Amino acid sequence: MIALINSIHRFENNFERKVEHRDFNHPGLVLFALIFGLPVFTLLAVAMGTTLFVLPFSLIMGW
Repeated sequence: MIALINSIHRFENNFERKVEHRDFNHPGLVLFALIFGLPVFTLLAVAMGTTLFVLPFSLIMGW
């Protein structure tokens, strides 16, 4: 069990180090993702959640 936990921690640390390295080398990409990508992702998530919630009711009601 300890080996599994240690491997998960190692994966997290390696992933975070790689992401930080990419972010420091490509600040324009990070800015683009924050300004455009994050709002679009949020709107898509809300739209999908609403659709998944409303679709069964609309099928039951016959719309």
